Amino acid sequence: MNPIYNLLAAYSEIDTEIGYTQGMNFLVALILLAVDDEVLAFVLFRNIMQNLKWRQVYKDGLAKLFELSAKIKKWLISREKMIAVHIDCHGILLEA
Repeated sequence: MNPIYNLLAAYSEIDTEIGYTQGMNFLVALILLAVDDEVLAFVLFRNIMQNLKWRQVYKDGLAKLFELSAKIKKWLISREKMIAVHIDCHGILLEA
C-alpha cells in the first residue's frame, strides 16, 4: 500500500481530534524522502506533530497556518523585498 496513506491513516487513529487534515501529506512526503522506513517515518511525524506542536497548524480551520503565513509575508516585505515582489508578481498567495 502507499506509505503516505499508511502514515496518515495511522496518525489519524492516534490523534482523533485532528485526524487527517489536508496538507499533512506534504510533511509526510518530505519525511519519507529523508527516511526509507515507514515505522521511523511515523515516529518522526508523530514527534513533529505532538512534541514540536505542529498539530496546532492543522487545528481550527488552519488558523495557525494562516497566522504563520501572514508572519512570513510581513517578514519578506520588511527583510527580503525583492522576493516579496517576485512572489506577488507570480500571483502566489502567502495568506488567505
